[in-house]
Amino acid sequence: MAAAATAAAVGIWPILMKVLMGFLKGLLAGRLKDRAKKKQKVRLDQRSYRVMGMNVRPREVLHLTIGALVYGFAVYYAMFGWSLRSNALGRQETLVFMFGMVRLVIRYVYERIYGIVSEYRFWAGGGVLALGSAYMGNALNTVGFELNTAQTDEEKRRMLKLSVVMILVSLGLAVVFFLANRSHPTTFFQCGVLASTGSCLTDMLPAKPMTGQKIWAESKLLYAGLAALVLPAFFLLNFVL
Repeated sequence: MAAAATAAAVGIWPILMKVLMGFLKGLLAGRLKDRAKKKQKVRLDQRSYRVMGMNVRPREVLHLTIGALVYGFAVYYAMFGWSLRSNALGRQETLVFMFGMVRLVIRYVYERIYGIVSEYRFWAGGGVLALGSAYMGNALNTVGFELNTAQTDEEKRRMLKLSVVMILVSLGLAVVFFLANRSHPTTFFQCGVLASTGSCLTDMLPAKPMTGQKIWAESKLLYAGLAALVLPAFFLLNFVL
């Protein structure tokens, strides 16, 4: 019995260390991101086009595309290292871009309903951090940040609810990719799990300017509930199941 417990501990220790290192790297990234966001504001004067009732901003889509390219490569490297396979890399870049577009559409719908404008910005320093985290085993989604025009307490609460929705959407996508991979194992679905769970974990970090810090400040019970979903899911989907 003792031998089995020792073997289990030895086997799970590297996994725990990997998750812990990812958490610490995320906290560092949060601090640096907070500094990068200071004095940054949503550009309301940028060109936009009305598409299905939503204001689509080409500049923002460009930033999202650049971020997707960088994070897509980070996830690919975390999975395959320097073994470059153009087809697999292309599929991974497409997957991360589609993931970003899902978040973009949700924000645009939210903007249409409540009139609160939010904007995605690519962050070059965060791109370096994402690549560095991939080299160390965890591809954290630190390639950009989102700004918004919320001013009143009510608007800030609504944006916080949107952040919670984003975390749940990312978690839902992770589960979908996991189940798809169980049914039809492919590196595409495996990378999808890694990308979406990495985004969840990054958003949940309780440090400025991460969503997790705002949720923690607003409601520790809500944060505990989300953490009870996200942290075991990250652990199980990536390392156990």
